Formats: sequence, C-alpha cells, structure tokens
Amino acid sequence: MLVGCGFSSPSSSTGGEEPDAGWWDPAYRHRRRLEVTAGPMQPDKGYAGYTVRLASLDRSALTGLSASCDDLRVVAFDGERWLERSRHLLGCEAGIASAVLDLRFALPVDLADGEAWREVYLYYDREDPPAPPAATGTAVYLWWDDGAADLSGACTRGRMDAWLGTGDRDTIAWDAAGGYRFDTGDDGQESLRRAVDERDVLVEAEWMHTGCYNNNMQSGVCARVQIKSGAGTAELADHYYCTSRGQNPMCNDADQGIYDGDIVKTDNEIIALQGSGDPPPIAVGQWRKQALAVFGGAPTQLRFWDANASWPGLATPPASALQASGEDAQSYAERGAAGVMMAQDIGRFRNLAIRRYVEPEPAVALLDEEQAR
Repeated sequence: MLVGCGFSSPSSSTGGEEPDAGWWDPAYRHRRRLEVTAGPMQPDKGYAGYTVRLASLDRSALTGLSASCDDLRVVAFDGERWLERSRHLLGCEAGIASAVLDLRFALPVDLADGEAWREVYLYYDREDPPAPPAATGTAVYLWWDDGAADLSGACTRGRMDAWLGTGDRDTIAWDAAGGYRFDTGDDGQESLRRAVDERDVLVEAEWMHTGCYNNNMQSGVCARVQIKSGAGTAELADHYYCTSRGQNPMCNDADQGIYDGDIVKTDNEIIALQGSGDPPPIAVGQWRKQALAVFGGAPTQLRFWDANASWPGLATPPASALQASGEDAQSYAERGAAGVMMAQDIGRFRNLAIRRYVEPEPAVALLDEEQAR
C-alpha cells in the first residue's frame, strides 16, 4: 500500500556490537551477507533511504536460486530485529532469464563517510515462497511509478513556471496500456511532480514523443523544484533545474531549440549548464530516456543523460548517454520536488524514478555463502 507523498525510514546507526545473525527463516536454505560502504560525500539528508545497488550479481553464485528469483529476499537489522526489506531485482523479470542480476534496496540506516555496514543478508533457495514486497512507490526509491497503475494522485500537477505565458494545460492521464499520455496543445505546458523535498537526487523518465507544436517544443525532467506562488495554471517557480530537449523532426526540422541538450534553471531561457554539443533529433514513436542528477551545493553538481533508446537499468543511466556534466557556479541548493515538465509536446511517459544521488555512490560487496544447518 502506498501512503502519502514522503519517504521515511529508520535512522539507526551502525554503532555498537554486531547483532546476532541467527537464521531469519529456515525455509530459505542459503544466505550471503552484503557489505555496503559509503563514499566520501554525504547526501543532504544522509544515507538512510539511499537506494543502493548490487550490480553484476552472478546468479550462479546463489546456490538453489529459483528460475523466477521470487525466493531472493533482502533481510536487514532494524536496530531490534531482522526484517525483510523491499527489493527491486532486474534481470529476472517475466520472460527474462539473465545470468547477471541487478539488485537494489533502500538503506534502512544512516552511514558516516566511508563507513561499512554489514547488517544485511540475501536469503534464497526456497520452494513456493510468498510473493516478494512490491518495489513501486517509495519502497525502494524515493519514488518509482512504472506506469502499470495510476499513481499520479500522489503527485502535484501544474504549469510549474510561465515558460509559455498562461498556456497551462492539464492533460496528463494514465492509460491502461501503461504510462501516461499528454498533449500540451499549442503554446501550452504542464508538469507532474513528486514532493520528495530532497536536494541531492537523480530523476529519470522514459518518453515516447508522438507529435509536437511548431518552433519551441521543450520537455525534460526536473529537480529542486520550488513554487513560490500560485497553483495549477498560475504557478510561478522560485527555482528548478530541468533538462531541455527541443529538436523534434515532426515540428522542428532543424535544431531550432536554442536550449536543446542543455540544463536550464528557474527560467526556460537561463542556462545552468550547456551540453557537450547539439544532441541528435528526438526519435519519435519509440521509447527513449532522459535523466538528471543534481547534488551538492556551492557549487551544485549537474549531470544530464539523454538517449534515443530505453537503457535497461532503471535510474542508472550509462556513461554513453551523458549529454552534459559540470557545475553551476551560481547554484541554488534548496530542497524541492522532482518530476517531468513538457511544453509544445504530444506523447507519453512512464518509469518516472527519483532516488537520492551523490558521487561516488555507495559500494556493495557480496560476502561468503552460508548454508542452513
């Protein structure tokens, strides 16, 4: 069940003696301990709730793991007891049988810079396990909406800022086919945002552009959004960082989007960071991705990824898609919402994902396998 619009998790520390790691559930015949090590840069709100990732997990290293991976569980100590945590596992979805898995879960504790935490296990090798906890909503990420159900009620709508005067629209609607459709109309814009109240985040969305309106399409993902006044059609933003894409062959047959491939802030014509060059035109009628990372302050660090493809790792864009990377010397380091913004555009979006983000990210190591006795 999804509740509210915020994220909360225990804030226990790793101090004191290591808790007794008696076998959590004897129905699971094998387990392996994980070790999570924080990097040198502390997120604004700490590491509790940070989505950590065990990438390149060789499924052959997990003895007895079922073909469906439904028996793979993450169990962590919450300060008093060992409890199952929600996890998101890529590479073992229906119809996929990858030899390499990608496991994510939210840290239940805060960590000091460089601190290692080992109060977490993977349990597996069980027949007929119950269904694992869902990963959507705030279970693993600050927010993840894969588009399979309508979760837009947990977010805020509105024009966000006067990019195109008073031409606000409210067309974002969930589609039973999956994802959300929109049509901003000519000289129109709209947004959908999650009030995560975070400074250091990565926000990503998967887009399919199917049309647009002449000359000034501009759509992207946004972070650190603060609305100073107004609501809905009258919103005025105090600040935001947004990625900007504008070259669409259906309406702009040349790179007429002056800020195409850049990161803008507080106004669609103020560049926070220029891209490495003009990106290729948007591929229409197919799923593609954009992602933005905003972290640190004085100066704020910015990263913008964009690709005419749907990269496989949710909220983990590849280096090959990096469009802009640098810092905003006149940075705005307040917390805010994150989400999508579109103007002069027609299409769909899905897989809106928001998570805490700093560089370097926490490292996760897989330790020795143990067998139940």
